[in-house]
Amino acid sequence: MVVMLGQNHKEQRVGDVLKGRTDLKKDGFTIVELLIVIVVIAILAAITVVAYNGIQGSASDSAVQSDINAFVKKIKMYEVENSMPPPGGSYDGGNNSTGPGGLSIKVTQVAYREDAYQWYYCRADVAPYNYGVAAVSKSGKVFAYTSQDGWYNYTGSWGSSGMSGTICPVLTGVSTANSSFSYGKGTGNWFGWTTTN
Repeated sequence: MVVMLGQNHKEQRVGDVLKGRTDLKKDGFTIVELLIVIVVIAILAAITVVAYNGIQGSASDSAVQSDINAFVKKIKMYEVENSMPPPGGSYDGGNNSTGPGGLSIKVTQVAYREDAYQWYYCRADVAPYNYGVAAVSKSGKVFAYTSQDGWYNYTGSWGSSGMSGTICPVLTGVSTANSSFSYGKGTGNWFGWTTTN
């Protein structure tokens, strides 16, 4: 560090003023520093959004699996009392689906994809009356449970309508099966046998 005294110091100070440097002490941030801070904040925000979406997708997946578990327990209780799982639902005069065997289920509606039928229950028409339940999460993952295999990795197609003829044979292992399905806001309202929360 050089300390200037006397005349030389005054000349240096005058030179600084003429060059536009009035004070070597900085007050505030430069534009470059502000841009760096903005870029860092944007990167952190992007990471947070990606992490949040992943957490939200996992929560939807867990809710759908929980709904299937609860419904399978009801099917098994019905099976003990009636020696077979419930048949698929049917339609009443108002084109509303009735629950399989009068069963109902409380589903977490916000966890399901909205642009397709979300839920299928299928039961074979012949002994041993295999059955399956499949549902699609908001994340797009399909979860399925079958009486033959337990949790099943369903990899077939999943569409907005008329899919019971495709999905049910895969879930039950036979070509003919009764099915009941419910659907959400993308194609209508949830059927009455699926009370929602």
